[in-house]
Amino acid sequence: MNNYKLMGLSLILTGLMNSAHASNIQPVVVAGLYFGGDNLVETNRDDLEAGGLFHFGGGFSIQSPDSDVSYQLTLGYKFDSVDFDIPKGDSSISSLPLEFSAYHKLSGPHRIGAGVAYHINPEYELCFSGSGCNTAKFDNALGFSIEYGYDISNQMFWGVKYTSIDYDSDRLRTIDASNLGFLVGFKIY
Repeated sequence: MNNYKLMGLSLILTGLMNSAHASNIQPVVVAGLYFGGDNLVETNRDDLEAGGLFHFGGGFSIQSPDSDVSYQLTLGYKFDSVDFDIPKGDSSISSLPLEFSAYHKLSGPHRIGAGVAYHINPEYELCFSGSGCNTAKFDNALGFSIEYGYDISNQMFWGVKYTSIDYDSDRLRTIDASNLGFLVGFKIY
């Protein structure tokens, strides 16, 4: 990662910690299904897309008591895999998304948000029975996200999130890992 991206991420995290003073900080757990990105493997049953499928994460939600703006910082695990028969094998993709988002509460339970996504250690693996596995490791990647959310209660929410991100490597072609996801989350009191 270049120094400008690291400096920008550091400034965002510093701002988050400063806004946490005198705010309501709650642990949060999120899970989602994500679709999109370059098609890496096609089978007659399922395809493997670079945007992943399953995402589980946890972190903190920060709400200032006198503002309609809230923040969320999470670290997660995103992965997908497929098996195939001809030739016999399997393939998978995974990463560790570190996400920071700012949300603005609209009328009622609605909210919109935008943020940054930093995917750590993106990795793609392709295995053939009897031949072994090939693993492609990509550089850490910085992208952005937008989200619509709906607060079901003070503790539970759901959302639709779009993330734009590419995985780069010095030795491999760039792959588009952008995705659209449907998520649910729980704030723990």
